[in-house]
Amino acid sequence: MPEEFCRWARGVVLALAVAGPAAPALAADKVVLQLRWDHQFQFAGYYAAQWQGFYRDAGLEVEIRSAVGPDRKAVKAIEEVMAGRADFDIGAADVLVARDRGSPLLILASIFQRSPTVIVARVETGVSSPADLAGLRVLRFVGDTTDVELQTMLRAEGIDPQTIKPYQANWDGRSFDLLRQGRIDAYAGFSLTANWRARETGLDITTLHPASYGIDFYGDSLFTSEAMAKRDSDLVQRFAAASLQGWRHALDHPKQTAERIATTLRRTYPADDILAFNLFQAEEIKRLTSYPLIELGHTNPRRWGAMARALRQAGLVRREMDAAELIFDPARDAIERATFARNVAWLSAAGISGLLLVAFVWTSLLRRRVTAVAGDLRESEARYRSIFDNAQVGIIRSRISDGKPIEANDRLAEILGYQDREDAVDNHRADNHWIEPGDREAWIAEGKKHGFVRNFDGRLRRKDGRWSTSARQRPSMPRRTTSTS
Repeated sequence: MPEEFCRWARGVVLALAVAGPAAPALAADKVVLQLRWDHQFQFAGYYAAQWQGFYRDAGLEVEIRSAVGPDRKAVKAIEEVMAGRADFDIGAADVLVARDRGSPLLILASIFQRSPTVIVARVETGVSSPADLAGLRVLRFVGDTTDVELQTMLRAEGIDPQTIKPYQANWDGRSFDLLRQGRIDAYAGFSLTANWRARETGLDITTLHPASYGIDFYGDSLFTSEAMAKRDSDLVQRFAAASLQGWRHALDHPKQTAERIATTLRRTYPADDILAFNLFQAEEIKRLTSYPLIELGHTNPRRWGAMARALRQAGLVRREMDAAELIFDPARDAIERATFARNVAWLSAAGISGLLLVAFVWTSLLRRRVTAVAGDLRESEARYRSIFDNAQVGIIRSRISDGKPIEANDRLAEILGYQDREDAVDNHRADNHWIEPGDREAWIAEGKKHGFVRNFDGRLRRKDGRWSTSARQRPSMPRRTTSTS
């Protein structure tokens, strides 16, 4: 069986395992999810997983903790996980900074495909670019994920973050109120709250988006510690899968979910119209997740690697980072454990003749397992065909040599404006497919180097010449002379 096919099949099996419900355990495993702020729709998927019984069905008993206590002091999410007071948490670029400083953390799922971080300023300040922040009273929380993006944006524009002094103010958790009262000129915050407060209070604000300056970071992402992942990989997989199931439910039923959040979860920081606030966040979060266009939790190691490089250029991290090691990958971990076990078995057999019997039993069990896996792979091949034909994302396979399509699914034809899959196969050409020059050549080079392509991002052109939305190349493998274009 070709090695490339094995890689592809493992990816299909893993994707099906994440998408499907896990079998309940005999006794529920107790875990703690630490939120990064007060109760609100920003964390709707986790509430929904709890309320809809997805965690229970996965054999989990989950305690969901607000980050804000009765004293209005917020705990630091990463510290809670590293101290063992929480098992799972939500973070973003701050996870990379913490990992660089010695906190071994792993990303499980990237929920927000775009970061909600914005720089908020009063209109009368005249702020229209990062350079305009110089000399203003900018409220900053150094080390916070919003400040990490602020600093990276400033560096990208050739501005030393030290020139934007963190303004000291009597902060009580309400940055927007300080802005409205005129006690500060600007602050780094989240669009999830700032835009709502501006609408609610009638204050005219202007916002700077780091993404407009090339800082295209992921937003809220689910993470855990390496220790947790090594201790119980199965539990981590069950928690991540149930959480994504909860997110799908929350975004498919935003009004129902928002109403339950508003009526059952008590906030430390109240809102005048808590239901309207959560409904506003629901719309904003649908934009940030790109749901349903992009699969919930989609995580691209290359993009995390680009984030790490941007942070390194900004001086916020010191070491180069292997993005693949940052992403939780149970299949990779299982292979490493199996390889280690095999090596130990051979060394032991060579030194102690008494272990030959153990080696024989191990080999027999392994042979049975291989036979079972082979059956699973055949089933996965059939599932692949079903996924290809029925997927809600566009898929096309074409020859590397000249870009001629071999097959395409109906969704691809719809996205790129063809009448049907036959029309796409007959008339689609790879040289007109990619919007950015050199993307296809970069993709082919990646495939030749590694034997497969994983999570390659690129923008596509429709049949009528208009730009389509950003496309994401999923893991693929070459079959004879063909590959995904």
